[in-house]
Amino acid sequence: MTKLKPGDLFDRAAIHMEMGGRPHGHRISPSKTSDNVFIFLDPAKEEGGGSICGTTEDGAFHMVGEGPLGDHAAMRGNKVMLTHRETGRALRLFLRQHTGQYMYVGQFELDADVPFYRIDMPEEREELVIRDVYVFRLRPVGQHVPLPPSSLTRPAGAYHPREAMPPILAPKGWREKTSLEKETEELLFSYFRTLTVEGHDVVTLRAACGEGAEMVGVPLLDRTTDTVVASAGSTSRTAVRAAIGDALDYQRVSGAANTVLLLPSKPREDVLALIEHVGMTAAWPLGKGWHRKDSPAPRMG
Repeated sequence: MTKLKPGDLFDRAAIHMEMGGRPHGHRISPSKTSDNVFIFLDPAKEEGGGSICGTTEDGAFHMVGEGPLGDHAAMRGNKVMLTHRETGRALRLFLRQHTGQYMYVGQFELDADVPFYRIDMPEEREELVIRDVYVFRLRPVGQHVPLPPSSLTRPAGAYHPREAMPPILAPKGWREKTSLEKETEELLFSYFRTLTVEGHDVVTLRAACGEGAEMVGVPLLDRTTDTVVASAGSTSRTAVRAAIGDALDYQRVSGAANTVLLLPSKPREDVLALIEHVGMTAAWPLGKGWHRKDSPAPRMG
């Protein structure tokens, strides 16, 4: 049987022929003929498509679980990963090289304290459909080759909006931004410019969300008035409802006392009443400035 030595290159087909496992198309490949679970990843392709695949500040190797459609569940490859200790299986990581071959990185195991966490990610076939996916945290066992760092993570903290806002708002994957996303971003930049002229201290915030590497990005935090700013690229009820959800999450993770919701124009009265109902200030462009419609205290509950 082939001896797996970290740093050696292999054709994937040869590994399966000699040591078992599911063939092409499956990134998590448990063997029926040996106590191994083979993991085949292409970091450049995965990170280019918005899937974390590399090490982060915590030193662990992060990889997205299995399943292109719908929320991930503890089934098939994901279940094999989660139960590898109980079943006595070794996780063996292979990374695709530019030659098309795979480099054997070494043996790994799931982190004992935080084996996985969950994040939002688009479906592989339809990027506008967001689902809940597993991200596994792997630790090396014994000798291994150096691991690539993830390019998708950034430490929690406050950043200048022009530096950090675009990555927060950018769609994951290769698709172009929708007109709604472009309008949402332009409203935020315009409001940022207004606040800056008024002398406000404005930052983009990245806040840690639970365990793992997931961050909640707050596009604008006005530290002068303790206000988070969210944006709806349309005055439609659907867009405003979604933006209200974003704003509530921004306020939760930032601890800000106030919320402003940006709109491209004055909304109809029932939509404005919805914004007032949740205690947010509506703002839309007016001339060279902004009209702000302050809201009474929220009446939810």
